[in-house]
Amino acid sequence: MVGQLVVVECAALAVWFATAGPAWLLVVVAVLALLAVAAAFARRGGRWWYEDLMLRRRLHRRRDRPGARHPVVTRGWPRWPRN
Repeated sequence: MVGQLVVVECAALAVWFATAGPAWLLVVVAVLALLAVAAAFARRGGRWWYEDLMLRRRLHRRRDRPGARHPVVTRGWPRWPRN
């Protein structure tokens, strides 16, 4: 939740700073800020999308490290390695 508030504040500041420039810059910054805020508040599978992404990455790292227990496929059938 804190990360989302930081994104909203940064987006608001970026739009505010862009008001000093040309109109096309304000439009571009406003669109990018809107996309960033929408991404920050997007949900995926009941979780915030970035939280889901971090959990998936952690799971892949955990699965790929040496000594991880995962099935070994032989002749099309998975079997669990014996330790």
